[in-house]
Amino acid sequence: MASCTPAVAGGRHGGPGGRIPLRMRDPSGGLLVNLEVAFLPVLAADLASRVCVVIDVLRATSTLVSMLDAGARRVVLAESVSSALSLAETSVVRPLVCGESGGLPPAGFDMGNSPREFKPGLVSGRELCFCTSNGTRAMRRVSESPAVLAGSLLNASAVAGESLDLSTRLGIDITLVCSGDYLGSRFAIDDAFTAGYLVALLRKLGAQRGLTLDESAVAAERLYRSYLQESGGSDPDGRPPRDAILQAFWESHNARVLKDVGLAEDVEYCSQLDLSSRVPRLKLEDGLLVLS
Repeated sequence: MASCTPAVAGGRHGGPGGRIPLRMRDPSGGLLVNLEVAFLPVLAADLASRVCVVIDVLRATSTLVSMLDAGARRVVLAESVSSALSLAETSVVRPLVCGESGGLPPAGFDMGNSPREFKPGLVSGRELCFCTSNGTRAMRRVSESPAVLAGSLLNASAVAGESLDLSTRLGIDITLVCSGDYLGSRFAIDDAFTAGYLVALLRKLGAQRGLTLDESAVAAERLYRSYLQESGGSDPDGRPPRDAILQAFWESHNARVLKDVGLAEDVEYCSQLDLSSRVPRLKLEDGLLVLS
């Protein structure tokens, strides 16, 4: 069997250490796309050479999809609760301040972090300022990546396709970044399950594009498939059954917190597949990190 050979990615320098990331070539000379999963944001490395798909399925990245689907003009990521409120008060046109701490909107916020809240009549054409415990932190953490996308089950097929297209176009690899729990410091099974499903989608989509799986991606997909086995497997289209998704979600600390604060319906809502084709993407505008 012909072996793969490393190729230097032209002109790109990796993360803080500045090392040049290596891309692998298949025997025909084409560049292979490597897919990895960072189970915590701090584990995401070589950001300058990766498309990053940030996952906070319960709930920030699910809510971002709902915000933009409801017609929000753009969503500004705030670093903290205080900075979100300060930004709102100093803006010429006050944005709606949205997000959560401990699952609920902090004092002074206009809206929370429930994807069910965001309706066109409330947010269409408006700028939103958004701050959450885990998801917005993870997005800020990986913001030096050339492409940062918000991924969830609500937009799973769309974000898988977009990330693979961007990877091919930019000549870089893909990292699925789990936002985790406890301010991004602990593993979150709901995010890992979602990452595993995205790995399964990407493996199918990338079969003809030289997609290779890092061991972390293999582990995420195996975790995802373990829930399928308990539920009798996927449907004929390869989609996980709802009870498998909910089993994984309800085993997470994030879901239990939502139940405790009266937001169990959000867990059900975020478990739906492919409600949207929207893929929120992070960019820098007016010195601010925004999604649109």
